[in-house]
Amino acid sequence: TTAVDFTETDIHGNTYNLFSILNAGQYVCMDFYATWCVPCQNTVPYFKQAYLNYGCNTAQVVFMSVSEGQPADNNAAVFAFDSTYLGGDPGYPSFSSVEGNGSQITVSYNIQGLPSYILIAPNHTIVEQQMFPIASAATFDTYFFPQGLTQMPCATGLNEVKSLTCI
Repeated sequence: TTAVDFTETDIHGNTYNLFSILNAGQYVCMDFYATWCVPCQNTVPYFKQAYLNYGCNTAQVVFMSVSEGQPADNNAAVFAFDSTYLGGDPGYPSFSSVEGNGSQITVSYNIQGLPSYILIAPNHTIVEQQMFPIASAATFDTYFFPQGLTQMPCATGLNEVKSLTCI
C-alpha cells in the first residue's frame, strides 16, 4: 500500500524520480504492460486519452508506463509499441523492461497480471492497486474523481485569441 521509490530513464533518455513527482503534490498513474500483451494493446489508447484528459502531466496527475515484457521489451520494442498502438510518442514517460529497469519496478510493486494500472497519492500511498478492467478512458474517472482529481485540457502553449478585427 506504500509506493516504492525509483529513479529510471525512459526510452528517450529522460530521467524521472517517482518520489520527486509525488513530493511536488502530484498523483502518479502507472500502466504496467508488455508489448506482446493483447489486452495491453487494447487498453493503452484509453490510458493515453486519460493522459490527455488530465492535463498531459502538467496538472494533478502524472502518467507513466512501465514495460514488464521479458526478454525482448527493450527501448526499441517500447518505441515500436507506442508507434503501433498510439500513433507515436504518447507524451508521457515510457520505461522499457531492459534499459528502463521496468522489470524491477514491476517486481517492486508486486504486479501479478498485465495490464495493471495503479494510482499513487502524493503522500506515497497506493490508493488504487488494480484499476481494471478498463473499458474506456472514462473508466479512469471512476478512480480519479473520488481522489478529488479533475479533468483539465492539455496546455497548448498558445495564447487564445479572443477576437480578430479585419481592416
